[in-house]
Amino acid sequence: AIEVAAALGDVVAVDTFISEKKIFDFLALNHIELPEPSRNWKETYPEFVVINQMLATNFHNSMFTDEKTDGETMHLIVYVRLKPNLAPGYETDQEPQNAEELLKRFLLRADQEPDIAHCFKEIGVVRNLEELGAHLPSSLMSLFRKFNGKPVLTRPEHFFHRDPAGRYFGIDLDAHRYKYMTRTAVHKALGHVERVALGYGYVVEARKEPELPECMLCSCEILMLQKNRAVKFPPPPAGY
Repeated sequence: AIEVAAALGDVVAVDTFISEKKIFDFLALNHIELPEPSRNWKETYPEFVVINQMLATNFHNSMFTDEKTDGETMHLIVYVRLKPNLAPGYETDQEPQNAEELLKRFLLRADQEPDIAHCFKEIGVVRNLEELGAHLPSSLMSLFRKFNGKPVLTRPEHFFHRDPAGRYFGIDLDAHRYKYMTRTAVHKALGHVERVALGYGYVVEARKEPELPECMLCSCEILMLQKNRAVKFPPPPAGY
């Protein structure tokens, strides 16, 4: 179980894209603009976190995958605006004493230190589970019930990107590299995703008593996602 206080960041947008291959660090391609920055933002951490969950639309029928495993990909991108004045006075060489300090250390050091990066996890809660029972195969319902609401560490399938201008911290999650059973479950779920009401979020895992209670980085609801309405990416050249 995970104890949750108020979220430390606000979800300002969610995008869904389809691409022929995996795409890392979407914003670096300059097709997407972040909202206007807050006036007088002076924090040492970036104002935005951009999380790109890359889901394979076709099942990889192999027991093992690696970083070269690729193919058509559905990107679920969550844009999070962080609050100012997060953990004021905290220096990242200190041990975190609460959830704010834990997140601040993650934002400033996760791309440099694997031990810190490996604390990042995602959590999904299917909100209409009983309603789905009349429509979904029993095998998929069993998976939903078994893993519903349980946080999952994103390692080692995560990659980090830091905007040279300091506006955002990017996190790419490569589901092409999930373990075989996890890939099987994701593939089955994608076939019925348009029926699912999903509570979805991310958290930095607390590993020591002072870091508790855990506090969500962000959370949102994704209602009856339709794969066929995802926008093809990258967009065609102007005038095409």
